[in-house]
Amino acid sequence: MIGRAHKCRILKSFLRFLFMMTFCLYVTLKFNGNGCKSSLKHHQRDINDVKIVPLTGRTARENTVEANNLELLTQQANLTRTQHMTTTSTTIRTTTTSTRKTTTTVAKTEIPTKELIKQVENDEWLSCMDITDVLTRAKQDKSSVFREENSDGNRAVYFATIYDNERKRIHVVIKFANREDLNSASGLYRYRTALREVDNLRLLRSLYWKGVPRLLGACVTNSSVTYVVTRVMQGSPICPGRGLNASCFFGEPFRSVLERKSNPGLAGLTWVAKVTCFFAQFERDRIFMEDVSGSNLYFDNDSLDIHLVDADSLIVYGESPLYSRTLCRHNNDCPSPRGNLWGPDSLNQKLYSSCLELFGYCVNSTCRGLDASLHTCGVGKWLVATVRYIIPTSQYNDYRNIMHCMMETYPDKRCTMTSSCERATKLLKSYDDVT
Repeated sequence: MIGRAHKCRILKSFLRFLFMMTFCLYVTLKFNGNGCKSSLKHHQRDINDVKIVPLTGRTARENTVEANNLELLTQQANLTRTQHMTTTSTTIRTTTTSTRKTTTTVAKTEIPTKELIKQVENDEWLSCMDITDVLTRAKQDKSSVFREENSDGNRAVYFATIYDNERKRIHVVIKFANREDLNSASGLYRYRTALREVDNLRLLRSLYWKGVPRLLGACVTNSSVTYVVTRVMQGSPICPGRGLNASCFFGEPFRSVLERKSNPGLAGLTWVAKVTCFFAQFERDRIFMEDVSGSNLYFDNDSLDIHLVDADSLIVYGESPLYSRTLCRHNNDCPSPRGNLWGPDSLNQKLYSSCLELFGYCVNSTCRGLDASLHTCGVGKWLVATVRYIIPTSQYNDYRNIMHCMMETYPDKRCTMTSSCERATKLLKSYDDVT
């Protein structure tokens, strides 16, 4: 009896073994030999299959370019961002512009490398040798010097005239930044600012912006940046200097030009349409301009077109506004910008003081942050409201509606700059039809 029970146990063990072997054979054939591995080995395979992508220099620069952006972005302790933000990628630089390879990313829209290389070759036709020659001649002519480099971090600026292959004369501005300086911080600031402006000009060109100087060439080395852009010849600065005086804030420099026109009413309506449509580009492409003071903005004395002559303070914020995504209970829990451009006496404070988001705006327990809507509020208060005295009576009510909607304190009640542009353009056309 005992011997029979022993035989039964042996038979059961053999059948169990045979079943397991049959199952393993089936799984092996079914899954290419990986089915009989233990669960531990299976997980190990999954881990080993993960590809580790090395962090290249270009990728590292993409991740750090925002941290180096301007006074607003250097205040890292006060700046809150998320991984969803997109910024302009940095170009892979060489000492000649014709061989530069670039990929520009804006709000998750990528421009093919080959297309942009072709665009760079067509537009940036000045080589490093050409740029060095133009800079040398400009330095020798004292009348061409607009500003030398200084310890405040300003780049050197020279004026010159060059000729293209068709012997067409072009008035240009040459900007030069030397990294080597007795004050290493000042030299590094100039160098990074110059690199940033070159990148921004290429970005704006790829987005087909109006009122932006053409970049004709850039020569970048480890110690210096030299680049050439077209010059606005028939224009005047909206505010001379840094624009910190009262006459700038009240629009006297540009309003006096409008008042001297043969038809001031038409000039006023044209001005409103030009200004709103120019700044609508910032809203469309999610770009914020930190430094609106001084002579960074010019206007054409005849056509009243607006021109951006200094593009180093532009910030691409993408899907996430600056200082946004921070948890909050009250408005004062939200961070606000810091730095010289945002001091108590700055033009930014004067323009945006009635715009709620400047000091923090908590919405649904999250800080709203700053975006191009802040420009709408400030431009409405500054460049639009200051020409109200010359607006024709027949168009004044419609003009006033546009102005007040732009100046709305709460950003969620404020008109967009795009809609303001459309309404101002329609208002100008209605006046043209009457006259």
